[in-house]
Amino acid sequence: MCRSVLLVLVLLTGGLSGLWAGSVHAAAEDLADALANTRALAGVFEQRLLDSDDTVIEASRGSFALQRPGKFRWDYEQPYVQQVISDGQTLWHYDRDLAQVTVRSVGTALSGTPAALLSGATELDDSFVVRELEPGRYGLEPKAAEAEFESATVELEDGVVTALDIQDALGQRTRIEFFDVARNVSFKAGWFEFEPPPGVEVVGEAGL
Repeated sequence: MCRSVLLVLVLLTGGLSGLWAGSVHAAAEDLADALANTRALAGVFEQRLLDSDDTVIEASRGSFALQRPGKFRWDYEQPYVQQVISDGQTLWHYDRDLAQVTVRSVGTALSGTPAALLSGATELDDSFVVRELEPGRYGLEPKAAEAEFESATVELEDGVVTALDIQDALGQRTRIEFFDVARNVSFKAGWFEFEPPPGVEVVGEAGL
């Protein structure tokens, strides 16, 4: 999973309420409130990677579950079976076809990306320019010159995130749309934990 998509997950599940508790532009207040008031989300997603001509390079779909703070489960069902799961501290990426699990700490996975700025270490206004593009649609632009993406757009409907767009420096765009979304649902114990299946290769950071 690319780092820009990890930004999406942290944006939805990270400590945004604390991050945005300080001074924010009026354009960001509605977005901040909607995200802070959403404790959990679950549903299905469709993800597309598009080139500069908006031609689809690859497409995938599956189900998702998010729980603040920092927990998420991304189950890819098409075209390949993969899982990306975080318990808020450890990130597991399981590729069934490769029979491989990659293990990283969430901090390491997001190190050097704008997602790290959303963990609560800095004020939003220090790192992003936030604009209301139109009602229910908000744009974020990183201020750092070394940022790995150029812009991100969050779309809301009735206070629920319905789509996200991330534009990278190469002219490619990742768009994720959410459907059949249930808000503030409860998850069974262990839903955001992962145990590697027997026989798979486990690679990653020692001690995780």
